[in-house]
Amino acid sequence: MYIPETQLYIEVISQAMRDALGMSGDQGYNPYVKAQAVAWFNEDNPNFKFVCTTVGLSPGYVIKLKDKFATEKKNFVRSLRTGRKN
Repeated sequence: MYIPETQLYIEVISQAMRDALGMSGDQGYNPYVKAQAVAWFNEDNPNFKFVCTTVGLSPGYVIKLKDKFATEKKNFVRSLRTGRKN
């Protein structure tokens, strides 16, 4: 069943992920915003759980996905600096 807020919640997760990974395009982005986003990705956070479950995602899965993106981003940046391929 489609819930009108679904796309909004997906965008909330997406923006929080960009903020947590330091990839936000927002001009007001700063270390405090990053810290808030990182803290939001917590299975004990009722708001995080609500947003995830509303769009049909497991909070644990979303956290693993964020961690995977963080690792891939670091590997990508490292390979650019050293000229290595992943």
